[in-house]
Amino acid sequence: MGLLFLLPLILGCPLYDVSFGDDEDRIYRVYYEGNGHTGGSPPVDLTTYSPGDKVTVLAKPEGLKRGTLHFGGWRQYGSNNVFQAGDAMYIGYEDVLFYAWWQDDPNYIPFQYADHSDTGGVIITQYAPYEENYYAAALTIPDELGGKTVTAIGEGVFANRYFDGITLPSQLQAIGNKAFARTHITNITIPDTVTSIGKLAFQDASLETISLGSGLNSIGDYAFDGNRLTVLLLPASVKSVGEGAFFGNEVRSIEIGANVAIESDTSMGTHGASFYKHYQDQGAKAGVYLYKDHAWKGPYAD
Repeated sequence: MGLLFLLPLILGCPLYDVSFGDDEDRIYRVYYEGNGHTGGSPPVDLTTYSPGDKVTVLAKPEGLKRGTLHFGGWRQYGSNNVFQAGDAMYIGYEDVLFYAWWQDDPNYIPFQYADHSDTGGVIITQYAPYEENYYAAALTIPDELGGKTVTAIGEGVFANRYFDGITLPSQLQAIGNKAFARTHITNITIPDTVTSIGKLAFQDASLETISLGSGLNSIGDYAFDGNRLTVLLLPASVKSVGEGAFFGNEVRSIEIGANVAIESDTSMGTHGASFYKHYQDQGAKAGVYLYKDHAWKGPYAD
């Protein structure tokens, strides 16, 4: 008999009802275990789930403790995933066991970082606790780490993770290559302090809208490739747009400054080739350009 089947008996919970037909019809439960706790009790999730159902991870009860150790989150049995309150995961075809993850370091944080000489602040180099892909709650990246301003995000730090949303540090200056690729967010606001967005930074991230800050100078190759953008509002500060930067987006409205260096006809979306030509034919003037009746029109005054 499997561990997870015995779990209700181990934890003193009544055995739950389950259908022994197709796996799709079975009912599953989520359990929390204190893992040697010396005070309080772990939370109890009374909900029954079917395969594919979303589970929101519960908070640690205030009294739950294990001596002087620090609670670092809920580790999922059978994997390396560590979840925080409010994070989300999805039910498969078995019960889920979360056990308290206790640590010696009371100052543990999920970000690893290093000094960044280019910006004078720190660069986030790794998102430490989450070692495998999973669905998570909205992510807020702190403005400071170790008493220093977060000014850069390194290559691939948050790639291949599922977030409900992401809030960037208020003084961020540089977003590295692939930093948020395939994060499955629908919108992002880039702070005014950001000057560069790296190659593939938000590729295939499911973005429907973006707000680009007023200090942005360059957008890297394929930075927003494969999203769902239809409107581009490029601030006047943008000087260059890399190859394929918005490739794969059905863009039909572009606000752009004058004399922007557009790397190629793949830069500005599905209709990028005709935009590239039209923009050049208009003397690379600033304004709003619209794609109507299978052709680009404009520029119009913004």
